[in-house]
Amino acid sequence: MKDIIELVFKGLSAGFDKIPFLNKLKGYRSVIGLVGLGVVQILGLNSIGDPAILSTIELGFLAFTGLSLNAK
Repeated sequence: MKDIIELVFKGLSAGFDKIPFLNKLKGYRSVIGLVGLGVVQILGLNSIGDPAILSTIELGFLAFTGLSLNAK
């Protein structure tokens, strides 16, 4: 089971590294994701924007940050 999980995460990491524009930002991808999460949180606290859209964007930034940390 451990080998299957490791294989899945290696595949995700390799796929994430092949995205053209993000390949150039290798060292800064997790920082970009965390800054994006912070901006979405500030917008949500100040009631700026639709909460459903902010929730979806937050989920996207969370996945992006997780994939970028996995690719390191």
